[in-house]
Amino acid sequence: MRSSFLFVVATGFVTLWLIEAAPLRLAKAQTKSEAPLDILVHRHVMVAARDGIRLATDVYLPARNGVVLNRVPAIVERTPYNKDRGPDALVNFFVPRGYAVVLQDVRGRYRSEGRWRPITDDGPDGADLLKWIAEQSWSSGKVGMVGTSYAGATQHAVGITNAPALAALVPVDAMSDPGYFGVRHNGAFELRWLNWILTLGNATGTSAGPTGLLPGPHAQLAGLRAAKEPSAAPALVAMGSQVREFVKALPLRPGTTPLKFAPDYETWLIEAMKHGDNDAFWADMGSSVIDHVARYQDVPVMHLTGWYDSWGAQVANLNYVELSKVKKQKQRLIVGPWTHGGQGTSFSGIAEFGPAAAISLNAQGCLERCGGRPSRPPLRHGRRRAQQDEGGPAVRRRGLARRTRVAACPGGQHGVLPSCGRHARHEGAGRCAAHPLRLRPPAAGAYDRWQCLFRGRSDAPRGAGPAMRHG
Repeated sequence: MRSSFLFVVATGFVTLWLIEAAPLRLAKAQTKSEAPLDILVHRHVMVAARDGIRLATDVYLPARNGVVLNRVPAIVERTPYNKDRGPDALVNFFVPRGYAVVLQDVRGRYRSEGRWRPITDDGPDGADLLKWIAEQSWSSGKVGMVGTSYAGATQHAVGITNAPALAALVPVDAMSDPGYFGVRHNGAFELRWLNWILTLGNATGTSAGPTGLLPGPHAQLAGLRAAKEPSAAPALVAMGSQVREFVKALPLRPGTTPLKFAPDYETWLIEAMKHGDNDAFWADMGSSVIDHVARYQDVPVMHLTGWYDSWGAQVANLNYVELSKVKKQKQRLIVGPWTHGGQGTSFSGIAEFGPAAAISLNAQGCLERCGGRPSRPPLRHGRRRAQQDEGGPAVRRRGLARRTRVAACPGGQHGVLPSCGRHARHEGAGRCAAHPLRLRPPAAGAYDRWQCLFRGRSDAPRGAGPAMRHG
């Protein structure tokens, strides 16, 4: 549920590939005498939605000598986690390459107006933002969307709503199909959502940091925005440190917790806990891809998730599979040994998979070393079973090194890391080597859960089963 700007940069090459990297080619053709592109910033632009509600938006434009470039595509992220929270990586990668970057707080969060209703308004609001972007003098009329978790859900919401300017989506660990898994898991309410609401969207309470537990950096701002009256904000902030006590007092009743000071949050939580089945409440929440496959806009989508992510089952087994069946545009999938938003790391919990398990955070390095324009990425899933072997990358648990078999893909295709393209090998620390990553042959029917990424739907082994297992 946490936004991950760094990983968006790691997947930036995918968006470049999907929306045809004309600005990148233009940038590479510059002569040394030309001035480099500058970043022109417009902060807190209030973009009106169709009902008049104004949504806080930051716009970062490529410019030279103070003059904005014309007809550039845009990269958009719509987030509930504060658009001011760490945009540098996304902006510093895309804007110097000739892309506009547009960040927006979703309705009812941080600097945006309106009432917060999770995902429900993000389809129309996102479509309105894309329309606004297409109408700007600097815009080429093409928009790609990126983002992790909730910001992945805002992408699906636009895909379901349909927006003419939409060119590509890169939803990472996307909140989707909430009536099946993720919020309601086969009917059971996942209590992490009680925690999410009581912490005002992971803004209050504490979280683990490099030096121990740290308070949320945006707690006060989140409390003020959620509170019906400013004087109630301190009570809402304090609530985030008392989640365990409120869980013990379930069932939740209106007016019995500090949520009474944040009616949007209390109303949604109480209503959500009433709906056990996947009824219209969940199907029409805004990001239930599986319930709206026919309506979903036919655009290229790069689906990314991890074996250990709470949204992984629906990303790999539902969204990718069903959209691939009916859409003409490319649907691609990357699955790795990651927890939520952890694509830049090589470990999950106490299991260390080695440096090659991390998708490179140095997207620029991969672009430059792999020919400037990303190749068609090798996508699909590997089977989750791994065998012990004397060779292959180590999986370390509690300090003891174990070896897992690294499997070759069916049909002679070797597993490669998507961050470096088909003909490059990831060497760690953002480096790519210009030769294929060759892997040991597998035992019959065994496919490595993170290295074996199949390039096309016809490559999947018969009887391999779904990419993810529920539960």
